[in-house]
Amino acid sequence: MIAIVSSAPMVIAVHPSVPANDLKELTAMLRAAPGRHDYTACNMASPFHFAMEMYKQAVGVFAVHIPHRGCAPATTDAVAGSSVARGDVGFHADDRLQARLLRLFLELPSPV
Repeated sequence: MIAIVSSAPMVIAVHPSVPANDLKELTAMLRAAPGRHDYTACNMASPFHFAMEMYKQAVGVFAVHIPHRGCAPATTDAVAGSSVARGDVGFHADDRLQARLLRLFLELPSPV
């Protein structure tokens, strides 16, 4: 038996110092400096990791994935500005967004 037990929106949050304000500007920023920017995800093969890899392939940009052993280290890197973008399900970033340590960049509805 297969059942859906939860669903949540996926978000991309960026450090406030990132100059891009929308997906078009982020794409231009990544195209202008291939491989010089990176993004974090909670771990390898997470839904956000796959989504970013599909985005990179679709628009023809290159950014380095920095895998972490959980959401806490990935969020710490994003809040510190070590990574351009941090993505995950929405509720993991809520308190950092409210404290303005990260800026909500894009929210994708739950696929379910």
